[in-house]
Amino acid sequence: MKENWEIHWKDYYSILQIHPLAEPEVVVKAYKTLADKYHPDKNPNATSERMKDLNEAFDIIGNPQKRGRYYAAYLKIEHLDSTHIPPPKRKHPKGVHQKRKRGTLLIYSRGKILLVLDKGHHRWSLPGGGVEKGEKSFQAAIRELNEELGLKVRKLHWLGHFKGTTSIHSIYLSNHAKGEIHLQTKELKRYLWWDRKSKIKAYGHVWKALELAKEKGFL
Repeated sequence: MKENWEIHWKDYYSILQIHPLAEPEVVVKAYKTLADKYHPDKNPNATSERMKDLNEAFDIIGNPQKRGRYYAAYLKIEHLDSTHIPPPKRKHPKGVHQKRKRGTLLIYSRGKILLVLDKGHHRWSLPGGGVEKGEKSFQAAIRELNEELGLKVRKLHWLGHFKGTTSIHSIYLSNHAKGEIHLQTKELKRYLWWDRKSKIKAYGHVWKALELAKEKGFL
């Protein structure tokens, strides 16, 4: 049985007033706030149609399976891909040191993961780099991949965030890397196509990226 949005398209993100990549707890909070504001019993000027739209939107966006199918349709209808929807901005409390934002890539090819080893470090990490002024996180990740390894990617899939000790990683996955690897030795010492079986020492964002990729069905 088709959902209502598959018959008559509705922008549930706009109805709930949320970012398309909003976390589940943000979705719940937005729904409760709007439902309280527009419920006919509490607001005589509210319409039952508005409440119906809110309930319908929450039924879809509040369900992980339904949300995933809706998100794919949203990208297609809006003529977007995941690289055009950067993650929602996160606010830092006053007085708290803001960690550096990084765009990080999980490159997956033929069952292996591309890892890099920075000079002076003893743990493997994923390709990527710091977000420069005026850049989006996915742009930083693509730029660094090309500058440090000579690879190019076009299609990206958003995985999620990871808060490290000094950085906040915006993690993307791609299995469409093109080109031959040319290691930029100024900052990088080595690279490795990891089979995910051999034991390695890696930073926390690597394990988080693998966890997110598995949850979303990419691995």
